[in-house]
Amino acid sequence: MIRALDQLDATPLIGIGDNPQSPFVSPNGQWVGYFDAAGFLKKVPINGGPAVPLCRLDQGPPRSGAWGEDGAVVFATDGGLDGLLRVSDSGGEPTALTNPDRVAGEVDHILPSFLPGGHALLFTISTAGGIDNNEIAVLDLRTGKYRVLIHGGSDAHYVPSGHLVYAAGGTLRAIAFDLDRLEVMGAAATVVQPVSTTPAGAADFDVARTARLSTLMEMPAWSSATGCSGSIARAASSQSMPNTATTSTHVCRPTGPASR
Repeated sequence: MIRALDQLDATPLIGIGDNPQSPFVSPNGQWVGYFDAAGFLKKVPINGGPAVPLCRLDQGPPRSGAWGEDGAVVFATDGGLDGLLRVSDSGGEPTALTNPDRVAGEVDHILPSFLPGGHALLFTISTAGGIDNNEIAVLDLRTGKYRVLIHGGSDAHYVPSGHLVYAAGGTLRAIAFDLDRLEVMGAAATVVQPVSTTPAGAADFDVARTARLSTLMEMPAWSSATGCSGSIARAASSQSMPNTATTSTHVCRPTGPASR
């Protein structure tokens, strides 16, 4: 389903097929990437049209995806063998981008989110200790190295105010972030509570380029990273905790079970 942020009603996204999962939007806001029930990563025009296959998911069931400014699509699977994978938005064979450090207790790398400029991305390190022990890391795509930024958090996104917004302890929190140094600064503050999360740590929110924060709760809300908030249109009810993908004008969400 897709809904303009200034409208109450959502409409089906034509051409996306049955049971799409984990939608994410291209940087130009013209395409929606998603995973289908047959095990393919695909893209479809945001206004509807024929779906275009990008690759088959031979590594396992999908977990989440993100679309970079350079045309790279980074995604995670539940195969347990690889970390993050990368494929061109024109299609091709996916290649490994990260590998979990099993010695350090890392189980998987999931929930990628590109930083502005496309030179780095955020992702979540899942651990054997469960969601409360997840970690948020940043990967420098120029060096191929990653490091942990936040312990006890997941599903981080950057907002133009210069903050990271992420899930922790059933809330959304914000912390200042130096985009040049790729470092967090100061202490985190709670900006929305409560917020639903999946067992893997994916939270029901997304951030548009305008810094508007869309969450899917009983009454969705927008919030700035400074804590100012207000209500937006009520989302259609769901039995699953649907994940969202947000542009400056639209919210896109699947109608089937969430898998992020």
